[in-house]
Amino acid sequence: MVHRVARSLAKRAEGGDIDALEELVKLQRDLDGYIDRAARGLHAEPGLYSWGEIGRWLGITRQAARQRFGQ
Repeated sequence: MVHRVARSLAKRAEGGDIDALEELVKLQRDLDGYIDRAARGLHAEPGLYSWGEIGRWLGITRQAARQRFGQ
C-alpha cells in the first residue's frame, strides 16, 4: 500500500504538483522515524539481532547502524 501511495505522489509531483512533492517528503520523514524505532527495537533485546545484521538489512555497515540507532 505504501508503495502505491508513494508511486502516485511521485507521478503527481513529476506532473508539476508541488503539494505531492511535499507529501512525499513528509512520508519519507515518517518512514525514517519508523525505521529508527524498528531498528532500536530489534537491537534492544539482548542477543536478538546485532548491529551487523540490522545494518545488512538496511544496506549500511555495522558501524553506521550503531551510530545511527545506538543509544
